[in-house]
Amino acid sequence: MEHYEVKRAVGACDVDLGLLQKLEQCLTDEIEGSTTLTLSGRRNKPAKLWAQGRLNRKRKPEKQIFSSVTEYKHSEIEDGISSIVLERNEEGSENRVRLSLNSRGAEGCNQLLISMKGTNVNSRGPQIVGQIIALLNDQKAVTRFVHAAIFYPLFILFAVLPVAYLARDIIRAFSILETSYSMVATTLYTFLLVFVIRQFTPFCIFDSPANRKAKRIAGYAAVGAATIFILLIFAGA
Repeated sequence: MEHYEVKRAVGACDVDLGLLQKLEQCLTDEIEGSTTLTLSGRRNKPAKLWAQGRLNRKRKPEKQIFSSVTEYKHSEIEDGISSIVLERNEEGSENRVRLSLNSRGAEGCNQLLISMKGTNVNSRGPQIVGQIIALLNDQKAVTRFVHAAIFYPLFILFAVLPVAYLARDIIRAFSILETSYSMVATTLYTFLLVFVIRQFTPFCIFDSPANRKAKRIAGYAAVGAATIFILLIFAGA
């Protein structure tokens, strides 16, 4: 009897209900059995309950368990959800696939676990892994630094700053030597910036109303900051 087992960290990705449905369908096609979807976190509560004093300040994380993604009756992932676990158990055996996704960035939280015994599992297992990773890669995110609403404007700013200096040098000097130097410096700077950012722990972004709002605000702030700095650079040329 063959035994296939894998424990693999997965990269950061943008998680929405569409992705969860695709993952569930993939597991359903490959494994006959039952599905469990668990969402955990401190969900936002209606303001009326807060006013009535029926909720404590420190709320424990809640768990919502469903037997299918379609049972989750929301168009988006609710605010406050920080952990999503999708699990498929094969009927009549201990074979299972478990995918854990977390928005807190804790090391080891984003994992794919597969444990299978039986005939042909050494060929079925890698096939399932490949399909799941392909679906996650289709919505791959970058890192915590880029996606955090507070730091996103800073990332845009430092990314466009050397480009603005390069453009100023070209316009001001038209010097081949100076332009070449600026291009090399800009290239090295960009590679260094990407390297540093990639060192941050990746985490998943859940498609919630709060996250969409934060991205919009961060985008406006980033464009505004970048525009101001570019104008200042050209003004001081």
